[in-house]
Amino acid sequence: MTGVLDWVTAFFDPLGTLGVLIGIFIFFYIDAIVFPTLPELVAILAYSGNHTVPFAIAILITIVMAEILGLTTLYLIVSRVKVPKKIESAINRYTRFLIVKDEKIILINRIAPVLPFMGAFAAVCHWDFKKCVLYTVIGGVVKYSLILMASAFFFAYLQSDTAFVVSIVMVLVVIAISLIISFTKRDKILGPGTAGDYCQIDPKEKS
Repeated sequence: MTGVLDWVTAFFDPLGTLGVLIGIFIFFYIDAIVFPTLPELVAILAYSGNHTVPFAIAILITIVMAEILGLTTLYLIVSRVKVPKKIESAINRYTRFLIVKDEKIILINRIAPVLPFMGAFAAVCHWDFKKCVLYTVIGGVVKYSLILMASAFFFAYLQSDTAFVVSIVMVLVVIAISLIISFTKRDKILGPGTAGDYCQIDPKEKS
C-alpha cells in the first residue's frame, strides 16, 4: 500500500498547497451543483499528503467555501430562471413528504442523503437562504471535522501507509452507512407511503 500512498503524494505535491486546495474546491463545487464526486474521499486523499492541523483547517475552510458557492449558484440560477411547472410541482410534492420540511433537512442530508441539488430545492421551496447557508456551514464543519480528526488520529498512531488505508476504509464505511441509512430509513425521513412515487407527476398536470 506504500505504492498507493506514494502515488497520491506524487500527484498532489507538484501542485503545492494552494493547488491541492483549489482541487478540493473544484470537487466539492461540482458535487454541490452537478453530480456526486465522493467528496469525503477527496478530502482524505488530500489530507493524507499533508496531515497537519493547519492544513486540516485549510481543507475545512475550502470545503465550506465550495459548498456555500455551490448552494448559492444553484439557488440563484433556479431563482432567476423560470422553472417548468412540472418540475416545480414534482419538487414541491417531494418535499411535502419530508418529515423535516424546512432548511433543517440540510443537516439530516449529511447523515442520510435524500435531497440532491440543495440550492435548487431551497429556491423552489422558498427556504430562508441565510438559514440554508448556516446549516450548510454547520453540517459541513461538523462532518468533515470528525472525518479529518479521525484520520489525524490514525496518522498519529499508525504507520503512514497503514493510516492511509485505514482512513480510506473509514471514509468508504461512512459513505456506505449513509447510503444504507438513506435507503432503510427513507420512509421515516420522507414519510410513509412515498416509496417510488413521490416525484411522480399527476396526469392531470400534463398538458
